Amino acid sequence: MLCYIILYFFMLYILNRSPYLSDFKSVLRIINCNEDCNDDFNDDLLLISDGVILGLNNSFFSKKIKNSMNIYALKNDIEARGLFSYYLSNIKLIDYIDFIKLTEKNLQQVTW
Repeated sequence: MLCYIILYFFMLYILNRSPYLSDFKSVLRIINCNEDCNDDFNDDLLLISDGVILGLNNSFFSKKIKNSMNIYALKNDIEARGLFSYYLSNIKLIDYIDFIKLTEKNLQQVTW
């Protein structure tokens, strides 16, 4: 009797540049593909440095993102830019310890 084990390694997408300066169309395709392509995906998106601009309330970028994946942002980076009161409530704010936990959970990572 043969047994096959299929492992899926979750992916962590890290956006560290402003969506104005990065290839936002590619980021958007991946983020929204989780909802359109396969319901079993459980990938994560982490916003750090200037990437936290993506999570601004009522921004062009926030309107383009579907709620198809877990989205996190480093709280320190949001506070350092004075954006805390303008931030989307559905994005989970995390600290550096949680950042490490995300990298442990997601063995595969892509950074923009």
